[in-house]
Amino acid sequence: MTNKNWTSYDEKMLYELDSFFKEMTNKGPDGLVRLAEFFAAAKDYDNAIKLMERAAELGSHYAYFWLGWMYSLTEIGYYDTRESFEWFYSGARTGSVDCMYL
Repeated sequence: MTNKNWTSYDEKMLYELDSFFKEMTNKGPDGLVRLAEFFAAAKDYDNAIKLMERAAELGSHYAYFWLGWMYSLTEIGYYDTRESFEWFYSGARTGSVDCMYL
């Protein structure tokens, strides 16, 4: 969608979202964290968790903490104390001070 002669508001929004997604994924783990938070705010937790897991693989300390926290919440349907502990523990082992504190 490189055509800038928009025929509708929806086309323009899709183009802007596509540009935002590409920009965030090119920024490494920090961009993935930001993108995951975007999905979490929209209550799309499946995609948010996938993106945060990728950010954690790339070394984001915040992603470890965020994943541990998300798996400790009962309200969103992902409650799993073992998974939560594993993310906090893994984060602490990689140097995440937030994970060490918990």
